[in-house]
Formats: sequence, C-alpha cells, structure tokens
Amino acid sequence: MTGLQNVLLKRKVLLSAIAGATVVALGVLIVASRSSKPAQAAPRPLDVEVVRVEQRTFPSTANGSGRPKEWSMPTSRPRSPAIS
Repeated sequence: MTGLQNVLLKRKVLLSAIAGATVVALGVLIVASRSSKPAQAAPRPLDVEVVRVEQRTFPSTANGSGRPKEWSMPTSRPRSPAIS
C-alpha cells in the first residue's frame, strides 16, 4: 500500500466509526425520550344545549354579478399627447 491509500483507508474507517456512533447515539436518545407513563384520557366533551328555533323569512338582496360598476372603475390616461 502506498501512503495515500493508507491515509484514505484510515479516513474511511474513521468516518464509518463516526457514522455508526451517531446512529447508536440517536437510537439511545430516542429510546430514552419515550415516556413510561401511560397516556391520559381525553377531556370530557363540553355540555351543549338544544333549543327550538322559529322559522322566519330573512331579507336578502343581491347586487347582480358581483362585478364593479363602471363609475367605480379608475380611468387611466397617458400624460403625453403623443401616446394615444
């Protein structure tokens, strides 16, 4: 083996060891972070009331297509008389 091959092999081994240690450390953290106490029950639903309603007509108006009227649209005119 040449010196360069030896350095590259050592570097590969070192990087593999670091990657393996990182995976093991993350596994330990995940296992340690899991709680051993049981999950709590959901809170009781809120009480609601049921009431009768009276049916009535409700005045409603429509403004047509919903597009703005011509008088409310701004006009755009050129400042220069050469542009028409």
